Amino acid sequence: MHPFLCAARGTFFDEITDAAVPRLLSVGVAGLSIGPIAADVDMTRQGLTHHLKQSARDRRLQQSPQATLHEIVIGRFGDSWLRHMLAGLLFPGSDGARHLWVPADRDEREGVVVWNLLRALAWTREAAGDPVGARALAGVLEEQREETRRALERWVGRWLTDDELTLTLAVADGIQLAASDPMDPLPADAARRILDGQLSALIRSAEPAS
Repeated sequence: MHPFLCAARGTFFDEITDAAVPRLLSVGVAGLSIGPIAADVDMTRQGLTHHLKQSARDRRLQQSPQATLHEIVIGRFGDSWLRHMLAGLLFPGSDGARHLWVPADRDEREGVVVWNLLRALAWTREAAGDPVGARALAGVLEEQREETRRALERWVGRWLTDDELTLTLAVADGIQLAASDPMDPLPADAARRILDGQLSALIRSAEPAS
C-alpha cells in the first residue's frame, strides 16, 4: 500500500488507486487506463469495467467506465495526499519556528509528482469535454484551500485575504513541484528558504506598523 493511502480502510477502490501510482510514475497519465489497472489488481478488463459501471449506476451517474476510473483515483489519492500535506503544513522546526511543508524523501517527492499528474489529467479531460475528473479534483482543492486558510490564520493571528491565500498556495505548490523534479530537483534547503520567506511575509504583514 502506498504510504499516502489509508491502509486501514483497504477498499477495492483503494486497491485500484494503489495500483495506479506506479503506473503514473512509470508511464504518466497514459497508464491510467482500465486494461493495465485491471491486470495489476488481478482482474480481467471486463471485470473491472463491470465494477466501474456499477459504481456509476449506484450513484445514478451517467459516465464512462474510464471517467469513473479517473474520478476514483483522483478522489482517493487526492484525499490521502491532502491529509499527508496538511499534517505537515505548519510543522515546528528545531529552531521552534513554523515551516511550510517541503517533500523530504522519495515517497513524498513521488507523491508530489503523482498528484500533479492527476491534476493535469483532470484539466486535460475537462478541456476535451469530460468533466468527471475535474469535479473530483475541485472537491479536493477546495478542501485544501480551506484547511490551509485555517492553519495559516491560526499561526499568523489574523484573517488572510483571498489574494494572500492564493499567493501562498501558488508559491508552495510551485516550490514543492520544483523540489520533486526527478531530473533536476530544487535542493531542499533552497525550497525551505523560499517557503520560509513566504510565511515570514505573512507574519510581518500582520504586525502593527511602528
